Amino acid sequence: GPYSLQLSGLTAGSDYYYKAFARNSVGTAYASSGRRFYVHSASSPRIELSSTSTTGAFPIGNTVGVNNTAYTISYDNAIIYKYDVSNKSAPTLLGSATTTSQPGYIITEGNYAYVSTYTGNILTYSITASTSPVLQNTYTYGVGYGLGNMHVLDGYLYVTATKSGAGKIVILDISSPAQPSFLSEISVGTTGGGDMQKRGSYLYYADYI
Repeated sequence: GPYSLQLSGLTAGSDYYYKAFARNSVGTAYASSGRRFYVHSASSPRIELSSTSTTGAFPIGNTVGVNNTAYTISYDNAIIYKYDVSNKSAPTLLGSATTTSQPGYIITEGNYAYVSTYTGNILTYSITASTSPVLQNTYTYGVGYGLGNMHVLDGYLYVTATKSGAGKIVILDISSPAQPSFLSEISVGTTGGGDMQKRGSYLYYADYI
């Protein structure tokens, strides 16, 4: 069964290795493989990098999903790609799906991925399948708007909407996650569509002026 152990006296900046074992009156048996962990130093954190060639031209967004999966979107090919990243040093392609038009951003929330497009749509994909994402719903915001950056906050999907002189932050209700619905919008008074970041209960927005 599961077990835990508290460790002390470890040295920052060091690797440690461990292996499980069981002992009884007959003897001791060890697990076939061990594990490693690294103790970070607050003043000198270590960054470990791994990479793989992504499929598709001009990948402009990525996000991490459940069950060791990651997703990228290709602007030129209008495709969402799903990768298995359980092996961090060698991600493998699991499947793909079209996004109908050039995508702007991708974000995952639970069993769904949301993709914004430059033609004003929010595409909702089910990502529970082991291979390709499955399109569940297309929400259309408005003619002439390009949708970009997205964040989920308190059960709502916030989306940047770009249009000359009429940029907005669009708020969608995702309490029914497969079918986002319009809740409200915030006019930014300019073109809009800049970057947006979430910190705690706040969103910080950078505008294209």
